[in-house]
Amino acid sequence: MPEEAKNSSSSESGKSDLPKPNPASPTRELPIRPRVCYAPIGWYSGNWLAQSTEANPSSSGTTRPEHSTHPDPLPIRSVCDAPTGWYSVDWQDTRPKTGWYFFYGTLTNESNLATAIGVARPLALRRAKVVGYKLMLYGAHPALTDGPTTAEVRGMAFHVSLPSHARRLRGYATESFAAEACRIHFEDGEKEVVDGFTFMWDGKSSDLRPVPGKSDGGSS
Repeated sequence: MPEEAKNSSSSESGKSDLPKPNPASPTRELPIRPRVCYAPIGWYSGNWLAQSTEANPSSSGTTRPEHSTHPDPLPIRSVCDAPTGWYSVDWQDTRPKTGWYFFYGTLTNESNLATAIGVARPLALRRAKVVGYKLMLYGAHPALTDGPTTAEVRGMAFHVSLPSHARRLRGYATESFAAEACRIHFEDGEKEVVDGFTFMWDGKSSDLRPVPGKSDGGSS
């Protein structure tokens, strides 16, 4: 066959110069990778893997690299298998918070505070204030909320050193209040500022009403 005819035949087929696939060799499939968007709400959380492994060790899907010094097998599992809320379980530290607390309302009374934390001895309270907050009313009870940057709420501060006392305080407050971090300004002669906690309103804003005579909600 002339050389020109060979070139023409090769160009027409387009595949004559390519290796033909071997029917005996299986086709390599790419692994299907789970998408995070298919994970349940709150997927990035807590101890779901450890709990599921303890419940069913045979299905934990673990492996240990040959030269690994890690004492436990490394878990290999899709986050899409996680139950709802597995990340949010331990995302927020819910342990009782110890340290300085700023109190307003009935807990500025030493007897009331002693009853709330379960002690009989007198408590040493310090005059203090917080800045950037305001008081509203929840029924007849004061409720601390965010306020203007210059607004001041005055009350008393006490150092809660035992987790059991902090736990009793948490139980004393209703579910509509949450212990939040704040800056406490002492007003008892030592003008120091410390990091602490206070119980802020955590309910519906529509349930609150302004304090009569207080346009900014501050207290003097």
